[in-house]
Amino acid sequence: MNNLYFWNNWTKSYKYLYSSFLIALISIVLFFIYSEYSAKNIGLKWDVISEAKTTNVLVDTFQKGFFEFGVDVENHYYYQSFAGTIDNSMPWFAYLIVGAISILMIGGSVTISYTKGLWYLVAQTFLGAFFFLLNLDVLEVFGLANMYWTIIVFLAFGFSIHYFHAFQPFTPLAYRYVFFTFLTSVFLFLTLSFSKLNEPIHFLASYGILAPIMMAFIYIIIISTDILSGFLFLTTDSRNANKWSSLLNFILVSLFFLGNIALTFMKNRGSLDWNILYLEAPIILLIASGLGIWAHKKKEPVYQFMADFSPATAVWFLILAINCFVCYSFANFSGNDPLQEVLEDSIIFGQLAFGTVFILFVVANFMGLMEQNLPVHMVIYKPRYMPFGFVRLLGLIGVTAIVMYGNQYQMRQLQAGYYIGIAEAYLKQDDKLLGEEYLRNALSNDEGNHKANYMLGLLAHEKDHEDPIAKVLLKQAMFKNPSPQDYATLGYYFLQDGDIIRSLETLREGKTKFPKSPEILNNLAMAFSKTKIQDSTIYYFQQASKYSEGSFVATSNQLAFALQNNIKPEFDTINIPKDLIYRTNLLALMNKSGKFSPAFETPDFINDTAISDKQASYLLNLSFNNLKDTINFKTYWLDSLIKKPANTLYSEELLLNKAYREYYSGNVSDGIVTLDQLRGTGSNPIKYNNTLSNWLIQQDAPRVSYDFLDNAKIAGDRTTAFGIAIATSFYLSGADALSYWQDPVLQTDATFKSIVNSLSTKQANIYTIGILPQLFAKPDELVKAFNTQPSTNDKNKALGRLMQHLIDIDQAYLAIELYGANPKTEETNWQYLRALRKTNQRELAAKTLESQPTKPVAKYIEAWASNDEKKTEMLYKQALRTNPIYEEGVIDAIQFLETKQKDEATYDLLLQSVMMNQYSIPLQKAYTLQCVKLNLFGSTDFGLAKLKDLMSKSDYTAFASEVKRKQEERVNNMEWK
Repeated sequence: MNNLYFWNNWTKSYKYLYSSFLIALISIVLFFIYSEYSAKNIGLKWDVISEAKTTNVLVDTFQKGFFEFGVDVENHYYYQSFAGTIDNSMPWFAYLIVGAISILMIGGSVTISYTKGLWYLVAQTFLGAFFFLLNLDVLEVFGLANMYWTIIVFLAFGFSIHYFHAFQPFTPLAYRYVFFTFLTSVFLFLTLSFSKLNEPIHFLASYGILAPIMMAFIYIIIISTDILSGFLFLTTDSRNANKWSSLLNFILVSLFFLGNIALTFMKNRGSLDWNILYLEAPIILLIASGLGIWAHKKKEPVYQFMADFSPATAVWFLILAINCFVCYSFANFSGNDPLQEVLEDSIIFGQLAFGTVFILFVVANFMGLMEQNLPVHMVIYKPRYMPFGFVRLLGLIGVTAIVMYGNQYQMRQLQAGYYIGIAEAYLKQDDKLLGEEYLRNALSNDEGNHKANYMLGLLAHEKDHEDPIAKVLLKQAMFKNPSPQDYATLGYYFLQDGDIIRSLETLREGKTKFPKSPEILNNLAMAFSKTKIQDSTIYYFQQASKYSEGSFVATSNQLAFALQNNIKPEFDTINIPKDLIYRTNLLALMNKSGKFSPAFETPDFINDTAISDKQASYLLNLSFNNLKDTINFKTYWLDSLIKKPANTLYSEELLLNKAYREYYSGNVSDGIVTLDQLRGTGSNPIKYNNTLSNWLIQQDAPRVSYDFLDNAKIAGDRTTAFGIAIATSFYLSGADALSYWQDPVLQTDATFKSIVNSLSTKQANIYTIGILPQLFAKPDELVKAFNTQPSTNDKNKALGRLMQHLIDIDQAYLAIELYGANPKTEETNWQYLRALRKTNQRELAAKTLESQPTKPVAKYIEAWASNDEKKTEMLYKQALRTNPIYEEGVIDAIQFLETKQKDEATYDLLLQSVMMNQYSIPLQKAYTLQCVKLNLFGSTDFGLAKLKDLMSKSDYTAFASEVKRKQEERVNNMEWK
């Protein structure tokens, strides 16, 4: 057992050193197991491709008589698909290989310093070969080309090794490791700091990978007989066995093991595909490594002519093991399938060739001893006839024969894997020309390798999306070692081309091979979304979500699909993930469903210099979710982003959003002004004009609304005929308004066609009463005609317009009577308040305001009805700030406030009002008179000119005379100095 637990007699320092490397090996082995069974091909990364879409979301609706008006906005949402990307190299991949190179340089240098005789020179030669395989000349360290830097490094290490070997042979092992660790660190620092290449660590790892790979092959050869040696231990350790039993048992179990290896060999070659459990190379490597470490001291007779067994050689064996598992892990993680297969084949070939020779070696040397059932395992490395070196030699010949029999396929695979690594280094530098050339070289050495085909397919598609070669290469990548990336990417490419059938076929095949790949399932759902099969789309999105770990792509797509197809799913508005696309889609869906979101935290990108498309989409959707919320969303966020030059691309959308927020948060005039500014410079004048017209209809300014509708018509929107007919109905005479209802465009809509036909009769029907009540000369007859109409929903809709007309022609008492006798609506409630104001019923107005919800503009009525002077002043100021359009309220407010503020403040209020509602005669008259007060006679003349177009000749003459008289009084009272 001393041979097995060889470290028992070591000093503590040696035990600590060995234990440290043993712990490192165990960690690397766990890392390798993870790479093999949980993260193989993790280096084949995904590119999430977003497809931006917009949907119209209704943010406001209001009723004006028979007509419902809607204001909508565009919300953004995204579909996301998966595809492969050429940016596959991960930074830590390079550190894996450079780490393996470093530990080999350190451990190899220390071990060489302990070698004996001529083997010292052989070891130094191997060291030179190691540095040669690193291809350091490629890095151009200090600008040195050719082999100069390689020679300098080799001499530095060689002389240092010779110093310890010849002049300081008794230097403790730990000191040697410290020195060579320092020397290796200096080498790495100089190499990586003074290389002429960008990110030289990637080139050192890719060009120098052959050095650690060759050392991995040596390690695999060293342990190639250790499993059979373990069988020998099991079969010869018992003294109770019968004659011949130990030999027979050893041969049988060994042949059974090699037979299983042979089956694995045939499976890897494609000669058979039985549904059985095979002995895979990684398992063999793990078992052989464990047995090799355990029985390392027993092998001392095999290598004692080179170096004595010591902590140095024991640690070197661990370093070789660490290097082997690091190289294998790198091949797994990076998806470099030629390297994976070469390492697998080296293990399988080694077990077959060296194992077969080992059986012959045991029989030739120990058959007699085994006949006596002696513990042969104790002397296995001390043969009497056939030296163990023959096992190495004949095994190596056997491996070579297998490789040569296969037309040197493994050699070409090694070359292909080498070229793939170099290609990735160049691709990381964005040198696609050289990267593509090395990939083609890899393909010429191994046509069936996955990664070169896959990468070339991606590069071909990147250069030309319609290049069919891209799809051919991806198909070739699937033949031997398919990956989820192949199927998801090819399916996505077909879908891009509109070939839904082939996309579905490809992705279904991929689902069969990789049933839990969320990327394939997501793309399959995307393909189904282009068909009418909604159930399959939803099912595969749900399946993709089920297998997604930390990704919200599929769940985001579910929201997008629901949004596009007007599906109303149940969604969680409490536990909302922080994924930006998910939140953007969720907000769009909530906006379309009319649901308010919980308070989202302030977006952390608000203070960024520049925002991205996705950030802008999220911000705008969030803003539109609750336009009246000024607590959780600050309008100044939009201002700060608009001011930044880097956000010019989004300035129009941000400004539009600002206008909506101003309007719906109560600053009606600011919202209208902002949108009016955008109307003149923006890319969608039709949309902006229509929105402004709707807002002005809502604010009871139909004449101003007409101007914006006319602008939209000039811009090419024929549908404005509907809005123009409605708007003119509120302020033109009956005959003039009726002419707008004769526009042929209105005949294209069945509802409007029916209304037009009814209006054209000019008889008392519900449409003439509720749309053009001005057609009736006598108010009593109009009311009588209304009362004779049957009680229908249309009658309720007509009442608001009828009440408005009666109030405008000073028949407010009739409006009040009608209100009391009919069902109430928001519009009739508002007209009732106007009627109470017209008839001076303050107390009743105050009570009414307490008992029923009304429009924000009712703040003017509330101020008028209040008995509290301070409250009245506050309410009027609030009303003027939020809505300077409503002429009756503005006049009341000015009359109340003009004694409590300077004339200049009153002028500012009136100027704002006439700018917003230039067709209001009362506002223009009040403005003109205020100009006289301030001696602004130029503005006075402008106001009179405007009124001349609005008023009848007699009314204008009377008002102009009054203004002239007041002007003369002001001039006469002036103090001239």
